Amino acid sequence: MLLIILAMLIDLVLGDPQWFPHPVRAVGKLLSLMEKVTVALLGRNILSGTLAASVTIIATAAAVFGSLEAANHLFDQPSMQIANIAPELANWLPAGTNLPHTLLTIFWLWAGFSARELSKSAMQVYTHLCKGDIVKARKSLSMIVGRDTHDLDRTAISRATIETVTENSVDGIFSPLIFAFIGGPALLWAFKATSTCDSMIGYKDEKHILFGKFAARLDDTLNYIPARISLLLFTAAAPLCGMPPARCFKIAIRDAKLHASPNAGIPEAAAAGALGISLGGPASYDGTISQKEFFGKEFPPPEISHIPATLRLMWASTAILLAALTTGMRT
Repeated sequence: MLLIILAMLIDLVLGDPQWFPHPVRAVGKLLSLMEKVTVALLGRNILSGTLAASVTIIATAAAVFGSLEAANHLFDQPSMQIANIAPELANWLPAGTNLPHTLLTIFWLWAGFSARELSKSAMQVYTHLCKGDIVKARKSLSMIVGRDTHDLDRTAISRATIETVTENSVDGIFSPLIFAFIGGPALLWAFKATSTCDSMIGYKDEKHILFGKFAARLDDTLNYIPARISLLLFTAAAPLCGMPPARCFKIAIRDAKLHASPNAGIPEAAAAGALGISLGGPASYDGTISQKEFFGKEFPPPEISHIPATLRLMWASTAILLAALTTGMRT
């Protein structure tokens, strides 16, 4: 748990530096390679998609686990053990843990979290909107959402930004933290690989409807419990941000089921209730309008100021989750 907290602090300070070759890129390249191989051998169907995603996920988790095991064995000398280098940390880490293994663990954990980048991306949109530069706001938004952004106004941009922050709070922060707590870096990266597969092939268009079905369903399954935990986290965090917790919980329970996803509607509806705004509604994807339902339809549309308010809710929820996991570890 100490290493998880350290990794989160590093993410808070550094985020994902642009110059750094993030491991997710390697996962994406592996999936692209597996897609070419499996489609060539089996055609584009559910079997080839399942095989491509499975190999990518298993290989990613194995690479992380293998690197940590190698660090343990290659540097298995008393001089490299944490107990001899920093005795004050010995009680917090497994017996015999060595420094390279510890540093590598922190690296894999840090690379698996994306709180700072999510916050940074949302604030870029917010800054452009405050300056009245809607063109740059649309461009920044297009980097973090899948919908069309070229004709969105200030309200629609604010709504889309808030929705992506709340939805990605689950698969970008809460789920990684929970899986890291349960199974360490290897399980965290099995989840990250699944999330990457879903983002690359988990679409319902003609090309991916069968090929990406396994990745999409597995991602839904892995996020199922964390998404429901997010309701508790947002409700608990709401009063810390000056928002009504009862309304947060009520709107989430009432409206979450209106979302097509079994998970995404929960944090979005909870945020709508906490902030007292309407989220959701029609959105355009590749020129096609998707008629989505509204969350909190009785509330007014979001304003620019609701973007930093959403981020405060996200950070407060993250702090509560870290505190809960730390308490659970001690218990």
